[in-house]
Amino acid sequence: MAEDSLMTALAHWRWLAALPLFVATCGDAPVPGATSADPALQHDVTNLLTMMDSGRAKGCSQRKVVDTQSIETAPDHQTERWVIDRCGERVGYSVTFKPNSHGGTDFNIQPEK
Repeated sequence: MAEDSLMTALAHWRWLAALPLFVATCGDAPVPGATSADPALQHDVTNLLTMMDSGRAKGCSQRKVVDTQSIETAPDHQTERWVIDRCGERVGYSVTFKPNSHGGTDFNIQPEK
Protein backbone atom coordinates (compact mmCIF):
# COMPACT_ATOMS: atom_id res chain seq x y z
CA MET A 1 0.00 0.00 0.00
CA ALA A 2 2.82 2.41 0.89
CA GLU A 3 4.47 1.62 -2.44
CA ASP A 4 1.29 2.69 -4.30
CA SER A 5 1.25 5.98 -2.39
CA LEU A 6 4.89 6.57 -3.22
CA MET A 7 4.29 5.89 -6.93
CA THR A 8 1.31 8.26 -6.94
CA ALA A 9 3.38 10.96 -5.24
CA LEU A 10 6.20 10.51 -7.76
CA ALA A 11 3.75 10.71 -10.66
CA HIS A 12 2.38 14.01 -9.32
CA TRP A 13 5.87 15.34 -8.70
CA ARG A 14 6.93 14.54 -12.28
CA TRP A 15 3.87 16.32 -13.65
CA LEU A 16 4.56 19.38 -11.49
CA ALA A 17 8.24 19.37 -12.45
CA ALA A 18 7.29 19.35 -16.15
CA LEU A 19 4.71 22.13 -15.80
CA PRO A 20 7.10 25.10 -16.26
CA LEU A 21 8.50 23.56 -19.45
CA PHE A 22 4.97 22.88 -20.73
CA VAL A 23 3.84 26.44 -20.00
CA ALA A 24 6.97 27.92 -21.57
CA THR A 25 6.42 26.04 -24.82
CA CYS A 26 2.62 26.40 -25.05
CA GLY A 27 2.72 29.66 -26.88
CA ASP A 28 4.16 33.08 -27.14
CA ALA A 29 3.15 36.08 -25.12
CA PRO A 30 0.26 37.94 -26.71
CA VAL A 31 1.22 40.48 -29.34
CA PRO A 32 0.82 44.13 -28.36
CA GLY A 33 -2.04 46.27 -29.56
CA ALA A 34 -5.66 45.53 -30.32
CA THR A 35 -5.73 42.32 -32.34
CA SER A 36 -8.87 40.20 -32.28
CA ALA A 37 -6.82 37.02 -32.82
CA ASP A 38 -6.67 34.46 -30.02
CA PRO A 39 -3.20 33.45 -28.73
CA ALA A 40 -2.90 30.41 -31.04
CA LEU A 41 -3.80 32.51 -34.09
CA GLN A 42 -1.42 35.27 -32.96
CA HIS A 43 1.34 32.66 -32.82
CA ASP A 44 0.54 31.40 -36.34
CA VAL A 45 0.35 34.90 -37.84
CA THR A 46 3.57 35.98 -36.11
CA ASN A 47 5.43 32.92 -37.41
CA LEU A 48 4.28 33.38 -41.00
CA LEU A 49 4.76 37.15 -40.90
CA THR A 50 8.34 36.94 -39.67
CA MET A 51 9.10 34.19 -42.18
CA MET A 52 7.65 36.27 -45.02
CA ASP A 53 9.53 39.38 -43.93
CA SER A 54 12.86 37.57 -43.62
CA GLY A 55 13.18 37.63 -47.41
CA ARG A 56 12.71 41.39 -47.54
CA ALA A 57 15.80 42.40 -45.56
CA LYS A 58 18.19 39.49 -45.52
CA GLY A 59 20.81 41.32 -43.47
CA CYS A 60 18.44 41.55 -40.50
CA SER A 61 17.67 38.56 -38.32
CA GLN A 62 15.69 40.39 -35.62
CA ARG A 63 11.95 40.79 -36.03
CA LYS A 64 9.25 41.37 -33.47
CA VAL A 65 5.57 42.35 -33.66
CA VAL A 66 5.33 45.73 -31.94
CA ASP A 67 1.72 46.80 -32.65
CA THR A 68 -1.62 45.60 -33.97
CA GLN A 69 -4.74 47.62 -34.71
CA SER A 70 -8.13 46.98 -36.25
CA ILE A 71 -8.60 48.53 -39.69
CA GLU A 72 -11.89 47.07 -40.94
CA THR A 73 -14.61 44.90 -39.48
CA ALA A 74 -17.16 43.32 -41.80
CA PRO A 75 -19.58 40.41 -41.36
CA ASP A 76 -17.31 38.04 -43.31
CA HIS A 77 -13.82 39.27 -42.34
CA GLN A 78 -11.66 41.39 -40.05
CA THR A 79 -8.65 43.33 -41.33
CA GLU A 80 -5.88 44.46 -39.02
CA ARG A 81 -2.60 46.30 -39.36
CA TRP A 82 0.32 44.42 -37.82
CA VAL A 83 3.60 46.30 -37.40
CA ILE A 84 6.93 44.58 -36.93
CA ASP A 85 10.22 46.02 -35.82
CA ARG A 86 12.82 44.87 -38.33
CA CYS A 87 16.20 45.81 -36.87
CA GLY A 88 14.89 49.23 -35.81
CA GLU A 89 12.67 49.84 -38.84
CA ARG A 90 8.88 49.70 -38.34
CA VAL A 91 7.20 47.79 -41.19
CA GLY A 92 3.44 47.42 -41.63
CA TYR A 93 1.43 44.47 -42.93
CA SER A 94 -2.27 44.04 -43.59
CA VAL A 95 -3.67 40.84 -42.03
CA THR A 96 -7.17 39.71 -43.00
CA PHE A 97 -8.96 37.07 -40.92
CA LYS A 98 -11.89 35.07 -42.30
CA PRO A 99 -13.83 32.37 -40.48
CA ASN A 100 -13.71 29.06 -42.36
CA SER A 101 -16.34 26.33 -42.67
CA HIS A 102 -14.51 24.10 -40.18
CA GLY A 103 -14.90 26.51 -37.27
CA GLY A 104 -11.37 27.89 -37.56
CA THR A 105 -9.95 31.07 -39.03
CA ASP A 106 -8.02 31.54 -42.26
CA PHE A 107 -5.74 34.54 -42.66
CA ASN A 108 -3.98 36.40 -45.43
CA ILE A 109 -0.94 38.65 -44.97
CA GLN A 110 -0.02 41.42 -47.41
CA PRO A 111 2.79 43.98 -47.10
CA GLU A 112 1.60 47.57 -46.94
CA LYS A 113 2.30 49.61 -50.02
